[in-house]
Amino acid sequence: MLHMLTTAWRRFKFNARSRAETWRLVADLMDSGLMLSDALETAADVAREQRKDTVAAVLLDIREGIPRAEFEERVSRYAPGAEALLFRMVGSAESSRVVRAAMRLAAQSDTLRRALRTALARPILMLVLVGVVFQMLGTSLYPVLAQTAPMSQWPLPAQWLGAFCIWFSANQWAVLVCIGLAIIGMRVLTVRWTKAPRAFFDRFPPFSLYKMQAGIGFMFTVTELGRMGVTLNSAVLEEMAADASPYLKSRIGAIARQLRTRSWSDALKATGHDFPARDLNAALGALSGQENWIDKFSGFLDSWIDRFDTVVKERTAILNVVVLAAIAAAMGGTMLSTMSIVQSIQVQ
Repeated sequence: MLHMLTTAWRRFKFNARSRAETWRLVADLMDSGLMLSDALETAADVAREQRKDTVAAVLLDIREGIPRAEFEERVSRYAPGAEALLFRMVGSAESSRVVRAAMRLAAQSDTLRRALRTALARPILMLVLVGVVFQMLGTSLYPVLAQTAPMSQWPLPAQWLGAFCIWFSANQWAVLVCIGLAIIGMRVLTVRWTKAPRAFFDRFPPFSLYKMQAGIGFMFTVTELGRMGVTLNSAVLEEMAADASPYLKSRIGAIARQLRTRSWSDALKATGHDFPARDLNAALGALSGQENWIDKFSGFLDSWIDRFDTVVKERTAILNVVVLAAIAAAMGGTMLSTMSIVQSIQVQ
């Protein structure tokens, strides 16, 4: 149990940004002439000097696996399946090149996650403000108005809004728990749900955002493997799918089945899921028949990731509109209900 908790904590601290920085340092040290084991030990010393003891422990644990022929297993403890798959190429490809490919993959993952957090920060903040407004109305305004005139004498819309705000303020912790459970449930659903009509829901957030994040990581891994000379066939995809999330496994598996008898372009079209994105698939289809198509598509993918912030903002625009509409409805309803209550009191 303690070992599982320790490993989980190390994985948490050894996040995408930390991995990108670490792999870059290890690759630079190897390009300077150090062996992989020495580069890992030196990087661990640097991390320790920077008071990143958890990262240092991860690197030393990975290093200890080299003489025991457990290097791949140790890496897979702390790195996602895509990065771990790249490290399986150590021995058959130049080690520093493998580490640098893992660095690019980790950096790409960090870029995508930061873009998602930035795009979702605004609607989340607005929802929090709506909750604060309901809390203030339920604790300060409507109880005072109810003392002036019984709630049963208010106009019906004002009764509904007042009752909701009072209930919300009295059960705020229960509401927060329900919201937390809903977020966890949605997270589980986006990662594990693979049956129909998932393809339809993949058009809308948060499913569309997860599809892009997972799909771009898949494409990036494929291009890095291709750059290292790996034959990009169905067997490679099946190996990638083995350590992937249920959703990603289903999408990679669908492509792998089609790739047995089709080209990459036709295989992506035949799945019918637009995975990871329609424009990426179109670019791959246009380039796959050309010479050095992997390098060309890799350049296109890098450019596409650079404008990922804009893509995410476009996908979350509908969410912002819904939240703004909710805020406008809440503010307008509050003003109208307050005015109607005051008018009913004046009539009395």
